[in-house]
Amino acid sequence: NCADETISKRSRTIFNSRLDELAKFKENHGHCNVPLKYPSLGFWCARVRKSYRDLQEGKPKSEYSMPLNAERIERLEDLGFEWFGKKTFEQRLEELQTFKAQHGHCRVPVKGYGSLRFWCYRIRVAYKNLNNGEPQPRDFKLNADRIKVLEEMGFEM
Repeated sequence: NCADETISKRSRTIFNSRLDELAKFKENHGHCNVPLKYPSLGFWCARVRKSYRDLQEGKPKSEYSMPLNAERIERLEDLGFEWFGKKTFEQRLEELQTFKAQHGHCRVPVKGYGSLRFWCYRIRVAYKNLNNGEPQPRDFKLNADRIKVLEEMGFEM
């Protein structure tokens, strides 16, 4: 039941199906940041983000645009969809600081905090790789300043 009648029945069916897939992905992984190693769902999420950015910037629709309306945006946000994909180190650090202020520790559970928990996991992997002389992921670099900030707040590597 889409409020915008200009969105075709086929488009509504596909959107609802993908949203169901995304909900299952979140149930299994704790977040909605689907990597492109899940090509079908990952590409769909990338298209949704691009369409949202274009909508926000007032750009004209292209042949690859995803029809978005207020209802679709709300349904995605209710699921925990992050419009801009990866957050910066500083944004995640702020989330971790908020979590610690609320819970008194930095041991982030999966339930309710899946994407933050995944970020913490990636920190630990990057730290281990750094200490073992192994390469860090291209998009996820740890340096001495970041390590110091994390250690000072009680984050266990």
